[in-house]
Amino acid sequence: ALRERGVRGRRRTPVRLIALLRGINLAGRNRLPMGDLRRLMETLGHTNVTTYIQSGNVIFDAPDDGHDQIASVVSDAIAKAHGLSVPVVIRTTRQMTRVLAAHPFRADEPDGSRVAVSFMPYAPSPEAVARLDADRFLPDRFQVDAADIFLHFPNGQASTKMTPNYFDKRLGIYGTVRNVNTIEQLILLAGDD
Repeated sequence: ALRERGVRGRRRTPVRLIALLRGINLAGRNRLPMGDLRRLMETLGHTNVTTYIQSGNVIFDAPDDGHDQIASVVSDAIAKAHGLSVPVVIRTTRQMTRVLAAHPFRADEPDGSRVAVSFMPYAPSPEAVARLDADRFLPDRFQVDAADIFLHFPNGQASTKMTPNYFDKRLGIYGTVRNVNTIEQLILLAGDD
């Protein structure tokens, strides 16, 4: 009956996704050329692959089912092909757009390089979030919202002590940080999903 209704054999509609890789091409460590990354994504069956800047941002199309597993598949493929341990977080264009709209510090800070988001693969437990000290890094501020941490660096990121390692240890989950300028550009490049 399913075959008769055309459900079987129907082509899956691709969804536009953004992969955020953590810790590549920083200070000469974990070198991964973007051309190699694009080719690797294509060998995994993804289409319309494009990268943005050297810090590991990949925009691509994937089937609309099962994209929750893509992060681990990409991370495993990078380890196999390049010998690098690279955490990967996946978001849809729609999720990225919602994150920007919800960012509590954007209105206070016109410089998009001083406002950022740490994207985590899943939301930490309420108990882990309660272990964070909101006043520890003032004037730098943060706010956890599900699987995202909104960040504000009024004096810039170069001088902050509010590093990803603090959140990794307290929450027990890695995250990867992108500033608002980069997030806006990724959304623009990805287009509608």
